[in-house]
Amino acid sequence: MPYEISLERDPETGLDRYTIAAGPRFDTREAHELADWLSAAALNPTAAFTLDLSRVAGRPVSILMARSAWLRSRGRVEVVDTRPAAVA
Repeated sequence: MPYEISLERDPETGLDRYTIAAGPRFDTREAHELADWLSAAALNPTAAFTLDLSRVAGRPVSILMARSAWLRSRGRVEVVDTRPAAVA
């Protein structure tokens, strides 16, 4: 599977936190598919998202970031990238 989605409900905040972990086979097709899913899932006003992109890079990440910019600007998407920073 190019990505996995899990759901954790937080009764204290009332949010449904979806965590999406992209795997190394995540490509541009899956980026568009996931962006479509995010748009649909965001119709739920209690939905919040965490994107773990630590195992992918390049164009798929750029596509997903561009297509989810409206959600990120509203504070509904947190991006986790645990890759070490490149050495200059």
